Amino acid sequence: MDLEAVPIIKFDIENIRQTIRMHLGTSVHELGEKIEEGIESAVASYDFDGKVTTILHEVLSKEIDNFFKFGFGRQVVKSIIEKTLNEAFNPYEQKVSTESVTDDG
Repeated sequence: MDLEAVPIIKFDIENIRQTIRMHLGTSVHELGEKIEEGIESAVASYDFDGKVTTILHEVLSKEIDNFFKFGFGRQVVKSIIEKTLNEAFNPYEQKVSTESVTDDG
C-alpha cells in the first residue's frame, strides 16, 4: 500500500463530510423556514374566538355540575326532592290533606 494514497482518501472523506454537513444544514434551514411558515399560517387562520367560546362553555358546564353535585345547589335540590317525596308518599300528610278537603266540603 502506498502511503501517499492515504492522505488523498482522508481528504476525500473530509470533503464528503463537509458536503453532507452543508446539505444537511441547508435542508434543516429550509425545513425550519417551512415549519415557521406553516406555524404562522396556522396561527393566522386559527379560530381563537371559537376555541375560547368552547373552553368557556366546558368550564361553565363543569362549574354548574359542581355547584349542583357538591355545592349549595345540591342542598337546594335535595330539600326540594325531600319535600316533594314527603308530600307524595307521607301517609300522614295525605290523610291530613284528605281530611281537610272532607271537612270543608
